[in-house]
Amino acid sequence: MRPLLLLAVAAAALAVVQAAAPGQAEGEARRFVLPMDTGMPAKSVWPELVGTPCEQARATVEAAMPAGSLVLVVPEQAMVTMDFRTNRVRIFCARETGLVATPPRVG
Repeated sequence: MRPLLLLAVAAAALAVVQAAAPGQAEGEARRFVLPMDTGMPAKSVWPELVGTPCEQARATVEAAMPAGSLVLVVPEQAMVTMDFRTNRVRIFCARETGLVATPPRVG
């Protein structure tokens, strides 16, 4: 009984998808666009910045992030909160060298 029910539901869904929308020609492919704004920037990790000076890395990340984002330079091994924020990037900087120690990432 279940396979028959699933088949009926799938056929009904296909009929809905294939029905023409207002202003759409019959037989024309119908496209669905789902809103997927997650607030994440296009790039979320910068492995190429490891070993570069921290202030130069900060400028690079700030240029890639949306306006109003937080780009923080923190000492390597510093205690930080574990919450995930899509508008924040932490750049962990080696104390001795002043270079980026780990790949900066959104979070």
